[in-house]
Amino acid sequence: MSAAAGRSDFRLKLTIFIVMLFVYLAVGHWLQVQNGFIMGDTLSRVVATQSVLFSRDPHLAALGFIFTPVAAMVQIPAVALGAVWPDIAGRAFAGTIMSATFMA
Repeated sequence: MSAAAGRSDFRLKLTIFIVMLFVYLAVGHWLQVQNGFIMGDTLSRVVATQSVLFSRDPHLAALGFIFTPVAAMVQIPAVALGAVWPDIAGRAFAGTIMSATFMA
């Protein structure tokens, strides 16, 4: 395979990733933020992530080990933006951002 074909293949894959990411984020925003459809598991992971950042004693072990802690760790940067956009944590949109990224 030539170098030009490799770059073209990468651009196509990157374009598909970005388009699908925005589609998943738009559907998640419509479901969670606009219509209030929030899964209980998603909300519990966002709450666990908030406890890592905003508890009296912030530490990574506050995630616990009942659910997979990796999913909650990936949400930490999004939940940190909760002061800027409260729906990220209040409507559990951080879970949608994490899921959309991995689905795309």
